[in-house]
Amino acid sequence: MITLEQMRVSTRLVVAGVAVFLGLTLITGYSLIQLKRDALAAHSERIKDLVESSRGIIGNYQKLEADKKITREEAQLQAKEALRTLRFGSNDYYFLYDFEGRAVMVAGNPKIEGQVMLGKTDAGGFKLWDAFVEKGKAGSGYVDYVFPRAGQTESKPKRGYLIGIPEWKWIVGTGVYVDDVDDAVRKAAIGYILIALTTLMIVAIIAFFVARSIVRQLGGEPTVAIELMSRAAAGDLTVDVQSASKGSILDSAGQMVRSIRKMVMEISNSSSLLKQGAERISTASREVAIASEKQSEATSSMAAAIEEMTVSINHISDSAKDTQENSLASVALSEEASAEYSWPVMRLTRLLRVSIMPRRAFANLKNAPTRFPQ
Repeated sequence: MITLEQMRVSTRLVVAGVAVFLGLTLITGYSLIQLKRDALAAHSERIKDLVESSRGIIGNYQKLEADKKITREEAQLQAKEALRTLRFGSNDYYFLYDFEGRAVMVAGNPKIEGQVMLGKTDAGGFKLWDAFVEKGKAGSGYVDYVFPRAGQTESKPKRGYLIGIPEWKWIVGTGVYVDDVDDAVRKAAIGYILIALTTLMIVAIIAFFVARSIVRQLGGEPTVAIELMSRAAAGDLTVDVQSASKGSILDSAGQMVRSIRKMVMEISNSSSLLKQGAERISTASREVAIASEKQSEATSSMAAAIEEMTVSINHISDSAKDTQENSLASVALSEEASAEYSWPVMRLTRLLRVSIMPRRAFANLKNAPTRFPQ
């Protein structure tokens, strides 16, 4: 089922326009029904008053009969003729029937007077005379039927009101044609329809401009905007808005998506550079680890060599200690020997010096230049 949220803005406004039209139609229909009801009520009240007034006319003749001034036949004849001459409305008239359904006086159609009308129907198949008798015997009542106007053959809708005169077993009544009500309702309906169509046209024009302004402000149909923004919110930054109006919400959203897409690309590039740097650092770390491992091995070897050197130094130290002890012993022995032989040595030394001095003097004389006085 299609919801309003899935419809285009114009479609929603069309739906609103249809709702307005239906509302106007309902109001118009109700108004026409009420108009017809009020018009019929007015007619009903009018014919009721007319028939009630005829009761007074017949009552006067009944009083004359009761006072023995005239006989019943004379009273009925005079009452019948008095009602025959009365006209009202659009040539409307009274009619009289007895409780047997016999036409006593029908001012609009004297030809049927004296005939029993029970069982007969109007042009619509309705047994109106049976209804007349029923309402008269009941006291009073309305009857709707169709009947031709005086001098015409085409039947028209008519509403009658009847009352019973039980003392004479008469039924007096009158009817009024209500086709004028239908004409009035028809004219009113045409007027209401014109008003409704004019209102609907105005609403449609306003709705058109409102829809266009909404779509322009949004930059597109709301369903399209929601779909695009949902895709962008879900991470699809390939969304591109080309047909949106400049400055619309959808155009601004498109600019935002493009900015986010550019920023994401920059972040992606930065991430790539960062990844490359991380890889270089990782490579350097591995090389440092390898060098550290080699250095550790060299350090271990050096430690072993130092340990061996320490052992050798300890051996040398021990040997030096022994040598020192031997040297000290030799020095002691030398000192003792020196004490014993020091005097002969000193004598020998003095002799050597005495023998060397004449040699040095002779050498100096030999090397000096010969100088003669002039």
